[in-house]
Amino acid sequence: MCMCYRASCCCICSTISIIVIFFILPLIIVPIITAPKSVKFRVTDVFLTQFNLTRNNTLYYNFKVNVTVTNPNNKVTVYYRKITAIAWYKDNAFVLVSLTPFDQVHKNTTFLQAVFVGQRVIKLKSKQLGEYEEETSVGIHRDLAVDFELIVRAS
Repeated sequence: MCMCYRASCCCICSTISIIVIFFILPLIIVPIITAPKSVKFRVTDVFLTQFNLTRNNTLYYNFKVNVTVTNPNNKVTVYYRKITAIAWYKDNAFVLVSLTPFDQVHKNTTFLQAVFVGQRVIKLKSKQLGEYEEETSVGIHRDLAVDFELIVRAS
């Protein structure tokens, strides 16, 4: 009886091991291996030719931001349906620019350029105004930022 019990126990353990190795483990590993990689955005150049705030709170700006967008995936195409670049200064969104939608095939790099030109009234707090004046004197605007809002689809 004891030999039969050991044999059936080994048989059950072998069956469980086979089920885990051939059925359950692939269910965990395959999605990890085949999951698409994230698209990479990289700022390559920024050209700031004008960034002046007048006494009446009007900001005059002229700058452009060059960005590369890389799709590192082998089989995934990314469809950029809406691209909006939003310029910020000291928590104030002051301009948004719509960029041309495009499709990006696998293993591809695309170059984007967001150009911001114009004027806008913005309200800075007194501390922010002091920071602006300090940044202007050294020629570096630390709180000038550009965000990209995207509507994408991948397949």
